[in-house]
Amino acid sequence: MNVRPTSNAYLWQFGDAVFDEQAMTLRVDGADVELARKPLELLSLLLNHAGEVVTKEEILDALWPDRDISEASLTNCVARLRTALADEDHTIVRTAHGFGYRFDAPVSVREADPRTVFLPPKVDLSAGDPVPDRPGWKLVRKLGAGGFGDAWLGEAKGGVEQRVFKFASHDTGLIALRREVALGRLLYEGLGPRDDINRVLDWNFTDAPYFIELAYWPEGNLVEWSARQGGLNAIALAARIELVAQIADALAAAHSMGVLHKDLKPANILIRKTDDDRAAIVLTDFGSGRALDLSRFAALGITGFDAPTGPETTSGTAMYRAPELLAGGAPTVQADLYALGVLLFQMTTGDFRRSLAPGWEHLVGDELLRADIAAAAAGDPARRISDAAELARRLRDLDRRRIDAAREAAAQEELARARQALERSRARRIPIAALIIILFAGLTTSTWLYLRAQRIAAQERAVTSFLTDDLLSSANPMVAGNPDIKVKDVLKTASANLDRRFPNGGLDRAAIEAALGQVYSGLADPKHAEALLNAALERRRTGLGNAAPETQAIRIALADLYERDIDNKNLGRVGRDILAAGAPDVQTSLHARYAVLVAGCDDESGTVCIKNLRAIFADARNALGLRDPLTLRIQSNLAFHLSNNERVDEALPLARQTVALSAQLYGKDHPLVQERRFHLAEILNQAGKQAEAIDILKDVRRLLLKISGHETELTIRATNQLGFDYANLKRYDDSLRAFQIALDFNMKTRGETFEGTYEAYNNIAGSLSNMGRTKEAIVAGRKAWDLERRAAGADNPDTLWFENNLAMDYRKDGNLAEALTLWTDAVQRGRKTFTHGEWDLAHFLYRLGETQQLLGNVEAAHATLVESVSRFTTALGPRNPRTKAAEAALNSTNRPGSHGN
Repeated sequence: MNVRPTSNAYLWQFGDAVFDEQAMTLRVDGADVELARKPLELLSLLLNHAGEVVTKEEILDALWPDRDISEASLTNCVARLRTALADEDHTIVRTAHGFGYRFDAPVSVREADPRTVFLPPKVDLSAGDPVPDRPGWKLVRKLGAGGFGDAWLGEAKGGVEQRVFKFASHDTGLIALRREVALGRLLYEGLGPRDDINRVLDWNFTDAPYFIELAYWPEGNLVEWSARQGGLNAIALAARIELVAQIADALAAAHSMGVLHKDLKPANILIRKTDDDRAAIVLTDFGSGRALDLSRFAALGITGFDAPTGPETTSGTAMYRAPELLAGGAPTVQADLYALGVLLFQMTTGDFRRSLAPGWEHLVGDELLRADIAAAAAGDPARRISDAAELARRLRDLDRRRIDAAREAAAQEELARARQALERSRARRIPIAALIIILFAGLTTSTWLYLRAQRIAAQERAVTSFLTDDLLSSANPMVAGNPDIKVKDVLKTASANLDRRFPNGGLDRAAIEAALGQVYSGLADPKHAEALLNAALERRRTGLGNAAPETQAIRIALADLYERDIDNKNLGRVGRDILAAGAPDVQTSLHARYAVLVAGCDDESGTVCIKNLRAIFADARNALGLRDPLTLRIQSNLAFHLSNNERVDEALPLARQTVALSAQLYGKDHPLVQERRFHLAEILNQAGKQAEAIDILKDVRRLLLKISGHETELTIRATNQLGFDYANLKRYDDSLRAFQIALDFNMKTRGETFEGTYEAYNNIAGSLSNMGRTKEAIVAGRKAWDLERRAAGADNPDTLWFENNLAMDYRKDGNLAEALTLWTDAVQRGRKTFTHGEWDLAHFLYRLGETQQLLGNVEAAHATLVESVSRFTTALGPRNPRTKAAEAALNSTNRPGSHGN
């Protein structure tokens, strides 16, 4: 049989190559390429699935359907194709090790003249025919025709049993059937038998015609069933919404196994009758689906699956396709959720013909349903709901949400009155007023959400009393007896009353502890934040279970706290705890993986850390979207590590984009945006843009002081960075003042053993040194080095850099012998510490070589500088300024009589 990879023929262009699928000819650089038929058929098959992995089994079935061919024949076929395409580095036809091959080059395509296209022989089937290779079964009637083949109803003799038989009319259809079987096996073996996902019962891929067998549901699909009820509008809205909730449940189950449907629409939703004669859904037809994790198939020994990894434009129905797919983007969970949102819109309005066109909101009278549709079918995937199960919960909780909406409206009126009262306070109390209003609203919302589920009136009264009598009253100067009361004073007073209000603990107290803990975290008070969050965590573990989403949410809050406080030991622990308990959704899983990764960055080379951050950034961007808070956090951290490893050109555009998107998401004055602006300023400083960095940092510091009313760790970080920028502009008086403010704050709040304290000593030493006050610089520098050695050990990278700085001050002061001793020690220790090719050791060697040369030991200096240049070149490249400086020092040792610069 003459197998063709598709039922259509196209002209494909990629790079300098053009493939005419109709004529089966290939031209490269305008010249015809002589190539045997099989490599051309392989090219056609790969092009028709560009961006997807086509398995070896699928290729063998398509190119050699009637023969047993060894894998070596396939390997040779691929090699000949690569030779014809000059694909020596395998960037056009990539190998998916253990699975198959993927065409990975950008492709443009146009359809050839259909009058000259030769299709494979069609399988002629008629009602009454026996089902091929199924003795005792006959075809009854055609159920439908699709792009991959026809579906028939078949029954056993006597009509006792009925099944659906889906046939493949060509090899593309065969691939779809194989995919449906593979995904069906994955879902069945991973989830167990489910009534809401149609199971593939059997299949025939041995002899043509190829087909699969599925259960038959006589009620038909959603469109057919609703038409028999008199149309969607004849069905009660509550019943329609329940059906959508069931679809969301089935989709969430598939997503939990890493399976995308990619063609969610009414025709692929079947209806079955339950024992009590109610309508229930069955999700079917995964022939266009995709698995996000191929390793699941390998673990189960399942073959015959292709996994799209690039842009896809050929699967799905246009009305239900997400905007990013229409623009050529890759399918994600978010794309399935968009289709679910369109289905919800159609079921709500009672019309499957309606598309989600501009102005659709006017067709949905229910405000909450409008919000649910918008959450699922937002044009920007980053703004969509992240989990189909969450949509199911929202839909089934509409009645309670309506009650809560009315309650919230009443609360807003109360908040407005509170706001008016607070705004009458003196002008200097405006920041505290705003924060108390925000805290009141946050606590009210989070607590009511919990109490809504519990429906316990006594607890509700206790919470309301806490909010009004303890929290808001403590913000009243007449009650507190202090006209200048601050946020932390309010929180301290309110927290002290938790035992009195909630003597028995419970989940309601946990909700308040969680909210208070996160406020403390936002105010850079890790001690109080950690205590409250851990208390909330223990209550939720006891009351809800270790793996409950609410429990995991507290761990996420703790991870945020530890990351902000640079407590990598606890950060890694919490991340591992989340993964061990079982992340309830993709976002929580990514958050936990990110926490573990960041915590481990200090123990890895910069290159490894950046590689890992890039990988999880790509995962988050694909799963959650670029504007998701977690994606933005990872992007910000990636920019930081890039800049920290001298890759400023890569870091700066990432940091600018992070700030811009964060401002859109949170508002330009939000503290988190200020923190990211601060990181941007750090990178601008590295890039030599000190003036822009200073303007940003002054504004950041102004806004943070306005919010907090006093110095905090965030304002001090901004002050610290201002010191660096002033120093780079040679404004050393200004830099010294900034670093002294930081030192005073750190000594007052954390003491001498705090990391920021000895960093401040080191920074002060630098400013003094640049001002020519080297003896004072040596005193401050030695203090920094001693404190760092005691805290982190003599071989710690920061300790070695402090030693390097101290050595430089001794050299400036004319004490070359002490400088030589320090740099010799730094190099010896650096050889044990910097074992992954870091440039740090190259720098210490450079300074040691310079000093050796100044002392007249040219031979030793030459050997030291040769090693320095080699290490700089490997780590940073031959054109880096550090490499060039070391080369200049080395060249000076080659001049006769040279004793240094």
